[in-house]
Amino acid sequence: MATSPPRDGPIADDGRTLWASPTTGGPIRAEPLLPGCQIVLWFQPQAMSESPAGRRMLDALGPGLLGFLDALVGERRLDEVETLLVGVRPADAYGEFEATSRATFADAIEPELNAWPQQRAESLRAEADNEPLLGRELERLLMASDRDRCLTLLVEAGFLRGDGAALLRGELAPLGDALNMEIADDLRAASLSLHFDDRFYWELRLVAGDRTESQVRRDTAERVAAAPAEIGSLVDSGDWSRYARPLVTRFPAMAETAARYARFGVDGRVAVANGYLPPAAGHNLLLAARVASAERSAAGAESAASRPVLSLEQRLAGPVRMAVEREPLESALRVLADAVDAPVLIVGRDLQLKGVTRNQSVTLRADGLPAEAVLVELLRMANPDPLAAGPADPRQQLVHLLRDGAIVITTRDAARERGEPLPAVYRAAP
Repeated sequence: MATSPPRDGPIADDGRTLWASPTTGGPIRAEPLLPGCQIVLWFQPQAMSESPAGRRMLDALGPGLLGFLDALVGERRLDEVETLLVGVRPADAYGEFEATSRATFADAIEPELNAWPQQRAESLRAEADNEPLLGRELERLLMASDRDRCLTLLVEAGFLRGDGAALLRGELAPLGDALNMEIADDLRAASLSLHFDDRFYWELRLVAGDRTESQVRRDTAERVAAAPAEIGSLVDSGDWSRYARPLVTRFPAMAETAARYARFGVDGRVAVANGYLPPAAGHNLLLAARVASAERSAAGAESAASRPVLSLEQRLAGPVRMAVEREPLESALRVLADAVDAPVLIVGRDLQLKGVTRNQSVTLRADGLPAEAVLVELLRMANPDPLAAGPADPRQQLVHLLRDGAIVITTRDAARERGEPLPAVYRAAP
């Protein structure tokens, strides 16, 4: 039986197939970044400024984020920047980050501006020659990216569960909410891409661990379909100010329109969701999300201020819910640190003397266990001697201490040499 040969060009819309991309650029090049980046941002301010919708989206980003981006381009105006590439990774201290960037300009006077943390420039350049630039999942998303898009954000999901959660607050809280909607226990990496011309285009790509791409596609479609009702419940339950109410009350309808025109599919080994909306939809969705998030945060802060302040010991005795799937020990500890609102300090030299590395992989699911029990179990999993019978066993070298309001990760031998008493869980019963 004769068949029709394949042909290029548009196909009939079946109402399900992914929307065609408005751009056809190659992948983003990330070579100037620090190795081990957990967040990569690709931004084309000049292209965004060329459309009214793009300019309004820039304004909607808020002064905090715009101030950060302005600082990366020196004395130049942001709308003079052709491309801006930013990479972020956790620094040695909990809650601190290192960033590097490369900005390019249309004029020939200063065509490129590169920024590294100056105090560590030499050591970082040496590190860049010896370590992989990105993790495997983030690299996969980078290869599927399109450098002609106005904005693309790529993130390691484990980073958002730990250190990166501190970045996605304030003006970036809506972005954190959007990405967290799909941060299931096995999600490894995600990318969000936006483009502005005579329409507003968005695209979400997701890489998971345990689920197949088809399962992730189906789960994402269900989450997006449920989002308008969830936003509607949030709006109905909120006590909004007279300034926020006109915009926030339109938020559910805007979300419903976005969900109605969303498409879901699989590209290679990556689940994809995308959609087109009117050009004004981008900044209206962002503003509504920002305003709702800001007023919810303010209400939460007032509620928290009325609650008694708990000591670190009391917080560790309380229940936590967390899940990590083949995450480095350091990342898992940071997830726990965020859950109990306390810094975790890893004494790297102590661990090195016992042959323990921070990237030791651990998997744990806890639903309502005491935080200290979760901490002890994480340290047991990463202990250099798997024969340790329990936390009080002398072979259990990895231990924690409480010092100046922080959780300190060290070894049993190092603590003994310094004369630091161990928590009761590590001491044998008399």
